[in-house]
Amino acid sequence: MLQGAPLVHRVGGRAGWELRLVVQGGLRILDRIEALQHNTLQTRPTLRRRDLALMLWRAGWMSAGRM
Repeated sequence: MLQGAPLVHRVGGRAGWELRLVVQGGLRILDRIEALQHNTLQTRPTLRRRDLALMLWRAGWMSAGRM
């Protein structure tokens, strides 16, 4: 995810924002998997409403070039 993240600066407009949110969603899921101690066979990692606010905030930081 982190290796591909710089691609968001090459894509403009709505597609760029969608790509930023895809990257942030993937990173957030990875955070959840780590919190589950990688035990994804017993518990499925999920995102909640509050995760969307965090993802939007982080996507905004990405658009400002702060990744």
